[in-house]
Amino acid sequence: MYFKSLICTPEDIYTKMNNNKNIIKEYHKFTYNDFDGFVEFSPNYDPLKSDLGPFLISTHLFSKKLKIPNDTLIREYFVQLTSFLRQPITKIEDKNIEILSSSYLFEIPIYAEIFPDFHYMFLEAKNKENIDVASELFKKFYEKHGWNLEISDDFPTEKPLLIDRSLIKRFPTGVYIFNPSSIVEFAKKFGYNDKELYF
Repeated sequence: MYFKSLICTPEDIYTKMNNNKNIIKEYHKFTYNDFDGFVEFSPNYDPLKSDLGPFLISTHLFSKKLKIPNDTLIREYFVQLTSFLRQPITKIEDKNIEILSSSYLFEIPIYAEIFPDFHYMFLEAKNKENIDVASELFKKFYEKHGWNLEISDDFPTEKPLLIDRSLIKRFPTGVYIFNPSSIVEFAKKFGYNDKELYF
């Protein structure tokens, strides 16, 4: 098997938007509508019905603080993590490519709405060409939508966590995920800012 890590952080696309409704709308469109139109999954897989996703792994992983200009108020925003684990992708854009993709979406919930922080993707493939081509296609896709994406052959080194869920049919013995804190530390090596907001 071949593996790749993709570390995805927004540039200034959301900070340019002064309207929270526009941020929420654009982020949701990008993360779900645009992404689902960019890839095709195995015919037997439905990401919204699968036992492996969406899976809210944890809430309040860590916090980011924002000091309001000309004010003494400091607001604290908590970061949560939702994951789609081992999604079987069969096509990216117009290319037939078979890979497994695990997406870790680090996001900031505010009053039941979701704001962007950063994404980490872990790709698996039996074919080296497939994983190299897939990585570059994802990079173009993210950068087209105003994000930065770094590709690495390394990955979070802390021992993965075993999620024991009796309802998982595809992986009845459980499924391994990376420790959220190790993903954050890994992403910081590629420019992720764990102190400041991206919107």
